[in-house]
Amino acid sequence: MRTICKMVFIIIYFYVFNNLPGYCQFNDTQSKLEVIQKNTFSQPRHFFAYFNLSDSTRSKSRLDVYWEFVNDILQFVKIDESQYRARYEIEANLLDEKGSLVDSHTIIDEIVTNDFSVTNSTVILNHGVFSLFAPPGNYKFRLELIDLDTQRHLLREKDFELKDFSHLNNQLSDILFFDARQTDAGQITYFPNLAGNFKDSLATSLAYYEIYPHQELELLKVHTQIIDFNENVVYDSIQTVANNQQGIIQKEINLKAIVWQPGRYLIKICFIDNPEEVAVDRHFFLNLNHLPFSLDNLENAYEPIKIIGDPKELHDFEKASPAMKKALFDAFWKQRDPTPGTEKNEVKDEFYKRVEFCYRQFTVYSLNKMGWETERGKIYLKFGEPSLVQKYASHLHKPPTEIWYYRSINERFLFVDRSGVGDYKMIRRE
Repeated sequence: MRTICKMVFIIIYFYVFNNLPGYCQFNDTQSKLEVIQKNTFSQPRHFFAYFNLSDSTRSKSRLDVYWEFVNDILQFVKIDESQYRARYEIEANLLDEKGSLVDSHTIIDEIVTNDFSVTNSTVILNHGVFSLFAPPGNYKFRLELIDLDTQRHLLREKDFELKDFSHLNNQLSDILFFDARQTDAGQITYFPNLAGNFKDSLATSLAYYEIYPHQELELLKVHTQIIDFNENVVYDSIQTVANNQQGIIQKEINLKAIVWQPGRYLIKICFIDNPEEVAVDRHFFLNLNHLPFSLDNLENAYEPIKIIGDPKELHDFEKASPAMKKALFDAFWKQRDPTPGTEKNEVKDEFYKRVEFCYRQFTVYSLNKMGWETERGKIYLKFGEPSLVQKYASHLHKPPTEIWYYRSINERFLFVDRSGVGDYKMIRRE
């Protein structure tokens, strides 16, 4: 009798797992996380971010351009027995709607090292910022990174509108994020967090913006909200700000003092008297290594199962009342439990280990895209850790590529990151 029960359990176990591809590949996820994160999956190797502020006179709009890239995308040349050198150029052009050049900036520099391992470094070692100026209006921004030894290049383009920061109205700059700031002889230096991903618990975690008030106003009321992943307002403040009559008011918000639970947030800032006309917002992530992404909230826990649930289950959940959603969520996992007679649900536990891994490994912070929402994340949720990952490093003439092999289903998936920010797209499954 005991043998028969054991056989029945095995049959049920493999039936459930074969209907959820990849779940039969149980492994000690925790023990492999560090190896996978460091050695298997690719991270962005070059990044550019743009923020619109005012110039000091408020007569022109200012575009601050932050750039960074790793050494590995350049070709290093051995210049003597102990030194290696790479030369690069960054050329930025701001074009009006007619295609005429309005402003430009060029950087020509070189990297010299006597350590060969540094030439292949995938850690961000090169970074900087510069500003372009133009009257308010619509523009095209072009930024090109050129390897001067190979003449290979990387081109990025963006269309946008530069705001009017004149004294005729109240305005707000874009929101910038910083990990820290340093004051030396009255000069403040900020250390930018371009992606809006705060992961160091010791960092300052600042949101910075500028107010450009109407010159005749004495007081302004600024409304700041921070909204979490489930659209709950976790911070709501109305602050009265005095006009310093200098044309520009600099403001900082210490995010670390407001939010401490890992997850995705939206910060929104506006004036009380015209909240729709003048408002800015930006997403940010709190991704602390010593804290897991919170899945105890039902909405958080439900979002990733959209990847594996069937249409009817998802439809029923979307239409259900809050009380009924909990029952549907429990039923969803109960019917996938390979050992229903125990408290442990191995399939559910494995799934949320994968959710956690996708959040930390595949989230594209600059695009506000959670790890399980990316194309790599969706495949990882369904099939688990690949048997083998082949990486083809990015160079300036071609984007980075990953090929994932799964022996259990005898398939492979080809991903390419043409965005340059880590948003890999699946271009083939075979």
